[in-house]
Amino acid sequence: MLAPGSKKTHRAYVWAYATTSAADIKAVVYDFSPCRSGEYARYFLGAWKGKLVCDEYGGYQASFALGVTKIGCMAHARQVLRVTRHQKSILAEQAFQLCLKTNKETWTAI
Repeated sequence: MLAPGSKKTHRAYVWAYATTSAADIKAVVYDFSPCRSGEYARYFLGAWKGKLVCDEYGGYQASFALGVTKIGCMAHARQVLRVTRHQKSILAEQAFQLCLKTNKETWTAI
């Protein structure tokens, strides 16, 4: 983003929010913010208390404390699985299988 008045650029962010495939209204909303602070996501979400599919970004933690339900990002979990299978970690494989089971139950509830 071009910083106003300075003729220099700095990093800015666009948050993406989408309804689920089961929602009556199909929508994607892009929300611009000048920094990565989780306060922008909390401001946009307001009093919403649904299920949020996300990665481990710390900016969401306050939203979880306010009643938003976290659903882990399976794309990131698959990356972890590839690494752990390469390293032949039985414990990591068990953790991944537990993650799959937990997310399957959560997705079924949506």
